[in-house]
Amino acid sequence: MSKQNEKQTKSNPLEHVVSAKNEPVKYHCIDSCNSCGGANRALTPSIDESGIYESKTKCDDCGFTDYWAYGFYESSQNMVSKCKTYSFAR
Repeated sequence: MSKQNEKQTKSNPLEHVVSAKNEPVKYHCIDSCNSCGGANRALTPSIDESGIYESKTKCDDCGFTDYWAYGFYESSQNMVSKCKTYSFAR
């Protein structure tokens, strides 16, 4: 690994996280409902110094309840996600 790549990796270790298709991983926004894409609330957030890492959620628009952990909704295993996403792409 070149010194430049090593420096980039140390400054933002998630910068190089990619999916099986070699695309940046798309994490689910906790404030966006996975069922309808509407406004979501974290009901029981587990928080540490770096932020929320898991929580039950409920949509203010459609009432859908879900569980969000480490950037992903549990319901994504059984449905197509409609929530907003983000990534650490360059």
